[in-house]
Order: sequence, then structure tokens, then C-alpha cells
Amino acid sequence: MKTLTRLIVAATVAASGWLQTVQVQAGLITGSIGFTGSVNLDTSSPGTATLVTWWITPTVTTTSGTFAPIASGAPMTFRAISWVFNTSTKAPITNFWTVGGFKFELVSSQITIQAGNAGANAYVEVDGTGVVSGNGCTPTAFTWSFTCQNPPTGSNPDSWTFTASCASQNCLGGPVIQSQVSTDTAVLQWTDPTFTLQAAPALNAAYTNIPGATSPYTNSFTGRQQFFRLQQ
Repeated sequence: MKTLTRLIVAATVAASGWLQTVQVQAGLITGSIGFTGSVNLDTSSPGTATLVTWWITPTVTTTSGTFAPIASGAPMTFRAISWVFNTSTKAPITNFWTVGGFKFELVSSQITIQAGNAGANAYVEVDGTGVVSGNGCTPTAFTWSFTCQNPPTGSNPDSWTFTASCASQNCLGGPVIQSQVSTDTAVLQWTDPTFTLQAAPALNAAYTNIPGATSPYTNSFTGRQQFFRLQQ
């Protein structure tokens, strides 16, 4: 299974009661980014279209969180290939869009609303999921939303205006892990319950899930040292 987001925090626990917490990976991506532009479709109406055949001058409209430094109006790039709206059974599309040092891998998408056939109110909405990475950040799970509707753009009767956005599923920001030593135990707490606590005997060893571990988690000082991390 693809790891969508990950923040590693390691702690060394010995029988002496010594505990050290170390952050060893960059933070997750927060916020959202919006786009607009024009597209060519495979039919004469968004109400019947099944795919985008070309992207025309897409630009950034809104940003927040980690994307805030990207200016409104900044040009972006979509892969110059056809995008089939219903991609749930297809392979992920790498570099689906790129802008400002970030890139989006579309994992799946599907038509959620489509109506109007060829009339003035014809439209389509496509929603999906994927992963944003880049600029030294930890790859983070994102949602994807795309809408397109009649009428065609005035300058080109074969193209339609679209709006789209990607929003981080990391709504709580990077999870924070805290530790408190009490007698012969260490109590670990973390801020995002969607992350799973894992343990390993060494920092670079294989990590495994701790069954049933929820915050706060109590670890006894027995045996050799252990390292912990959070993974989503």
C-alpha cells in the first residue's frame, strides 16, 4: 500500500529511564491550492465528456498553508496527456500537475456529478485523491476537485473554462509527539489520531505497528532500547 503521509519521530528508551526525542524528517504539507484555465474535451459538452484532451494556459488562483508563497496568476503545468475522468482502475498519474516546486500524483478520480447534456447548464464535476510532494516536504495526501461547464469560452468554441483545487488531508498540520517519563515508564502522546505508532529496535531497522496503540501510549522500560515513529 502506498504511504501517503509520514512524519517520523524516534525515541530511545533504555532501562535507566533515559528518553530522547528526535525529529528526523520534514513536515507535512498543509493548506490548499486552486487553479483555473481552459480545457479541450472529447465531446461537444461537459455534460457528456469523459476526458480532458488538452490543458490551455492553467494558472494559480488561490493558495494557503504551505502553498502561500506561490503568487496568484503563476503559470502551472499539467501533463500533456489525456486525462480520463474515471481513473479508479488505472495506474496513478505522476506529475499530474507541477507548480512552484510542488508536484501532484493523481491516485484516482471519478465523475461525481454530470448533467445537462449539451444545454447551457451542462456541467461536470470530478473528485479524486492523490499525493503532493516537493520542496523538501513529506509527501502528503490530498483531495482533488475539478469542475467544467457550458458555455464554451468566447475565444474558442471548442474549449471550456475549468476550475480545480487540491486540499491537504493533513488538517491538523504535522503531528506532534510528546513524551513524559514516570518511574519505569514513558508515556507517548501525539496530536493526530489518524497516525499509527510504530516501533523498531534501531533507528534504521524495520518499523512495525504497535497493535492497539492509541494516544496516550505507555511504554515500560524493559529489555533493549526502542525507537518510535508515527506513520499515516
